Amino acid sequence: MVKGVEEVVNTELIFPRLNSIELHYCDKLSSFYAGSSALKFQSAIKIKIHRCPNMITFASTFSTEQEKETAYRETEGHLGKKEPDIQSRTIFFDMVVVSNLEELNLSKIKINQLWITSSYTVTSQEILNFKKLKSLQISNCSSLEYLFTPSMVSGLGHLKDLYVSCCRDLKQVIMVKGVEEVVNTELIFPRLNSISLEYCNKLSSFYAGSYALKFQSAIKIRIQDCPKWITFASTFSTEQEKEIAYRGVEGHLGKKEADIHSRIIFFDMVDISHLDELYLSFICVQQIWHSQVTLMSSFVQNLRKLTVWFCNNLEYLFTSSMVESFEQLEVLKIERCKEMQVVILIEELVEKEKTSQTMFPKLDNLQLVDLPQLIRFCSNCNSFGEVYEAQGLSGSGSQVVAATESKLVETEVTRLVFPRVTYLELGRLPNFKGFFPKIHITKWPLLKRMIVEQCDKVKTFASEFPSIEITDGDNQLERQTQDPIFWIGKVRSPNGKKNCM
Repeated sequence: MVKGVEEVVNTELIFPRLNSIELHYCDKLSSFYAGSSALKFQSAIKIKIHRCPNMITFASTFSTEQEKETAYRETEGHLGKKEPDIQSRTIFFDMVVVSNLEELNLSKIKINQLWITSSYTVTSQEILNFKKLKSLQISNCSSLEYLFTPSMVSGLGHLKDLYVSCCRDLKQVIMVKGVEEVVNTELIFPRLNSISLEYCNKLSSFYAGSYALKFQSAIKIRIQDCPKWITFASTFSTEQEKEIAYRGVEGHLGKKEADIHSRIIFFDMVDISHLDELYLSFICVQQIWHSQVTLMSSFVQNLRKLTVWFCNNLEYLFTSSMVESFEQLEVLKIERCKEMQVVILIEELVEKEKTSQTMFPKLDNLQLVDLPQLIRFCSNCNSFGEVYEAQGLSGSGSQVVAATESKLVETEVTRLVFPRVTYLELGRLPNFKGFFPKIHITKWPLLKRMIVEQCDKVKTFASEFPSIEITDGDNQLERQTQDPIFWIGKVRSPNGKKNCM
């Protein structure tokens, strides 16, 4: 603190060995320093500021009394249009040199920005300040609207972990301020391997602008309880995203808003070819992947774990053209998505020679729980709720003889093979009828544990194949019994032998 007239010292206040600053529960603390000298920290340093409700900046040229008045007036809601400098509370200015800052953790402080921007760009000194930043954690900073601008991204080459929680006014992680800055054609995060965005009521996207996003390291993404989230990256403006999110949540979308109605998380402007884990909960998207994106198998080929919770606008998770791209998927958990009717939507009849494949070759854990509208694991639907016969998505067909009361009819059985699943849970699926609409056999050669609970429309086990009869006039096959999850019986193989299933 400067006492009276500021003392005459060097133009910089230098801390050569300080490597940790923690400020906790200081109700009246407004800044680390208020004066005209620059602050310089020369060692690798971690800064943590927690529950300092009057903190408005790290270093300030305001006097202590001015800072006190600023903090008080903001707390009481008295700031007006004539006080823009006070209203724009920024934690770091260029008078603070923290070029070796490695970790920054801010919680329960009232700031609008992390870094001050000059017009629409960041000074070279400010970019240098955070070249070594590895971890950024922000929580309960209710006035914060964004974290970075596009020009800041090039200075975040060492950032590994990004965690944001309970920031009420946060709209985007990367926000374009005014006219979009001229940077490279891509915004690249070379080392970022964890993104967690939680409980941010106004957050609509990670970035909205014209540049592509690229993540070059193995990465885990968690998006939880962000009710206005519509996409990871968007070309919409912030105001357009706000309108889309509002109308989607309130149910006002109409036929003329087809592009808005199709809220998709990942488009081809986001390169996350090293995505390792994805957790989605309480967001209002209708698709996770754009179908054209997943045709490029590199986009999802490294995804190991996918968890989807309370995403109530999702009617399906995959299309049949996507499935073979998920070759590393080990865990698939879907729970409490009230509109989901099928996990894999078969887009069209598939050629018979294209159906000889194994479904999710490395899947170990499959959980489908509390999905009140789920009908099948995979199916093609002309309209949801009305399921039609389709060719097999995976496995191979074999000829079996099915007995009816009046005649024998030869038909094809589809095999759905889950070669590495050891744990299967099907819980509270009141409309679930089976894994596939045609007569089928599911194979689980490594299954060790199974839970089936409150699935009233499907049998767990059966020892005989369903009865089949030919309807009058059109020779169509009609099943008289339901498919179980597991068949225990015999199937005639192509060489004529009978094999136990």
